Amino acid sequence: MAIVSEIHNDLLLELPTILNNSGIKAMFVPQESAARIARPQVEEICDREGIEVVFPKPFCDLHLEPQDDKPLVQRFIAEFGIGRPEVRVEVDIRGRIAHVEVLRSAPCGSTWFVAKQLEGIEVEDKRELYD
Repeated sequence: MAIVSEIHNDLLLELPTILNNSGIKAMFVPQESAARIARPQVEEICDREGIEVVFPKPFCDLHLEPQDDKPLVQRFIAEFGIGRPEVRVEVDIRGRIAHVEVLRSAPCGSTWFVAKQLEGIEVEDKRELYD
């Protein structure tokens, strides 16, 4: 698997063939900047080379839709617990956040940091957790 970020389109278009020749079968291309990438062409080349490719924008939105047939990407998300953040929040009887369990963290790790900061915070209006 390769995580490819901020490279020139000419290099990006050549990369799937190189990866395939190296035995790499999945490629993540996070879109962190406004620069345009040759996504349709990259998808076509990856399809031809048998490489799963995803373009999360931004990287912390890494996820798959139910209809996506990308088992290597799904395995990466599941085994490493990285992708679109998902947490479980427990609020005690006094209205304080008792525990935040990180089910899936953003690739940068900020989900873990925020989760620890939330513990002990008083939440009068549970709606605040969603805003």
